[in-house]
Amino acid sequence: MTIRGRHPALPQIQERFGTNPGFRMDLNLSSQGTVSESDIMISDWSGAAFDYALGLEKPVIFVDVPRKVNNPDYTDIPLEPIEVLLRPEIGEVISSDRLPDIPAAVERLCESPSIWRGRMRELRERWIYNLGSSGEVMACHIAQAAETGIPQDEDE
Repeated sequence: MTIRGRHPALPQIQERFGTNPGFRMDLNLSSQGTVSESDIMISDWSGAAFDYALGLEKPVIFVDVPRKVNNPDYTDIPLEPIEVLLRPEIGEVISSDRLPDIPAAVERLCESPSIWRGRMRELRERWIYNLGSSGEVMACHIAQAAETGIPQDEDE
């Protein structure tokens, strides 16, 4: 959304860091190259951070800004949202008043890529169901529902 909205910070970031040989800003929305080549992601509450961490097996730094709440009734369910629960498991959470700590966190998190790969695999096994076979499992459920009929709630 930052790219689509042409946020005014983008040219400022490019100007400040563009001469650093380890920095590259990819504004191509259809590109996956930069994402897959990177060692770390810095995010806020974006779900893309979980795709990155669990898909590419790499850590994420979360800048702890106020939550994006799309469902104001989420507290009606007495469970902690997975986005809250897993943030410290897939990287580090840094408060917005500690932004100068981010470079040290990047160094720390990039020191041990094999440890992060292992951790992400463990988290994937624990939290992602039917990994590698979700299409087949879902097709079986759909076929079974089509054959037997979908049960209706008594209230309907």
